Amino acid sequence: MEVKTYTGATIVEALTEEKIAKENLYYIVSPGQYYKTRLTLPFRDRQKIEGILKYEVKDLLPFSDIEFLTDFLQVNSDVLSFSVEKDVVRGILDEFGGYRENLKAIVPFDMALFYGTKALLEDESFVVCDVNSEFVYIQWIDGSRIKAGVMVRSELERDGEVGKSQSAGDFPSRFVQELFMILKLSRCTGVYVNVEAGGERNWQIAKGLLEEMEIEYKDVPHSGYERYLGRMITTDPGGALPLFGLLQGVNKLPSERVNLLKEEFKPKLKGYVSVKEFTIAGILLLLLLVISTVNLVIDIGFRKNQVNLLKKKASEISKTVFGEGVFEERKAREIYSNLQEKLKVVEESTDLRFSALMLLRELVLSIPGDVVVEYSDIFIERERIKFSGNTRTFSDIDRIRQGLMSSEYFADVKVSNTGTTGSVQGFTVSFVFDISVVKKR
Repeated sequence: MEVKTYTGATIVEALTEEKIAKENLYYIVSPGQYYKTRLTLPFRDRQKIEGILKYEVKDLLPFSDIEFLTDFLQVNSDVLSFSVEKDVVRGILDEFGGYRENLKAIVPFDMALFYGTKALLEDESFVVCDVNSEFVYIQWIDGSRIKAGVMVRSELERDGEVGKSQSAGDFPSRFVQELFMILKLSRCTGVYVNVEAGGERNWQIAKGLLEEMEIEYKDVPHSGYERYLGRMITTDPGGALPLFGLLQGVNKLPSERVNLLKEEFKPKLKGYVSVKEFTIAGILLLLLLVISTVNLVIDIGFRKNQVNLLKKKASEISKTVFGEGVFEERKAREIYSNLQEKLKVVEESTDLRFSALMLLRELVLSIPGDVVVEYSDIFIERERIKFSGNTRTFSDIDRIRQGLMSSEYFADVKVSNTGTTGSVQGFTVSFVFDISVVKKR
């Protein structure tokens, strides 16, 4: 992970400079551009929540005539929803230009900060102040819940952002008011502080207020990056926190992620080189299967004709010599046994449910579509599949295993030889999957 700042450059110019091609892109939307709503529902079924949430949220938004997109974080019956106007999403996509198909998620700042601090802090309940050049964001985390989050802007609000405008002179009083309220509700005695590059001026003001109110504060331990990334981040470690949290979030289960890129803006599946190569391998395997099956059928037919001809000749010779048709039983049984084995191979090869093609198809469909996998080897038998390759994170391996275990075709999935490899392309995790196919029913 690297942190870079582009001054005066558009998103398209920055991505072009980085020579982005097939890479997935993720965008953190500012807390001033979306709405948060907390609901407590009498049921926990996620499909039911998705069905009614938009109607429940609409009555709570400040404007009833806007078109918006909504996603949510669910903890039991507690639902925290995030809503963004469709025009905001259209504006973001326009900024990405020709790279808009690479954009896979628009993530609220709340969620990015939540996952980043949860990964670095061991406290069960805490309050964190994220300070940047434009605002201070105060967030209260309690267990796996975002209990509160409020933005205190330090300058005049820009056009198009959610909420009421605020003058720069309101910053100290609003900061004290909001912080006191959250500390009172959370019963925390102190706060964690994360200062991003450019936020030093706001931090000096906030620091003076904290000391004046005698509120304890300490830095978010950025040394924790090394535990996840393998090294420290020395360039703007404070600015890396939301980005680090974003990466933590996109590797969570779908039910634990929030993505505001939904409905008509939902990202389309995009093929990568490794997937294309895997598809080509599948086509070649199919052709090989067809050719071998045809050759086997032809060979069986030819052998049958040979056997019949031999029987006829042997019978003719026997009649000439002995006066009756005679054929040696041992040889007949041997030929019959060979034919039975070949017929068994044909039957297994042409079984639509457990053919190599169907097992290959099930393997591909069981792997989550947003996981990038580079395959190095694959071996398919009737009762076993073994394949190896590389992926980006250890959590990707867990998600692949979960997807495979959900298939009715696979009885057991084992992972071995996992390890990490560094290269110019980045950090990869190698794996070997050993899959047992269910017995034919």
